[in-house]
Amino acid sequence: IPNEEGTVKFLKQLHNMEKELKNRHVQSAHQLPSEIMVRTSLFNWGIVNK
Repeated sequence: IPNEEGTVKFLKQLHNMEKELKNRHVQSAHQLPSEIMVRTSLFNWGIVNK
């Protein structure tokens, strides 16, 4: 069973990361594919390491 506090913290970090990625996406659209890979990797890592 995941730690609820840890899960909330992780989701907040993910949300902040998404906002940052959107900001960077506006600045440089060509970087989007690699950023999606990074985001997916971090999300999967978070699930595995709860």
